[in-house]
Amino acid sequence: MTRILIIGGGFVGLNTAKVLSGIKDVEVTLIDQNNYHLFQPLLYQVATAGLSPAEIRSNINCLVRRGGLVIVICPLFKNLFNNTILLSS
Repeated sequence: MTRILIIGGGFVGLNTAKVLSGIKDVEVTLIDQNNYHLFQPLLYQVATAGLSPAEIRSNINCLVRRGGLVIVICPLFKNLFNNTILLSS
């Protein structure tokens, strides 16, 4: 079984997880700081009271409903000096 780690539940991370989790014998792990995806292009509408915050936020589990996908929620800290990513519990 092939195991793939995706860090970040943004547009690219979610779309990659959707595509790869549908492949047989592939286990995808998606790590993000939050359990939701924020549709940032509409933030200005929230700021002007055109939309509520709940209308531009979607639960990651609802967006990606396929087998072979594990979602881990934890804070990420990127160390730019060593170019490493640290995960904390």
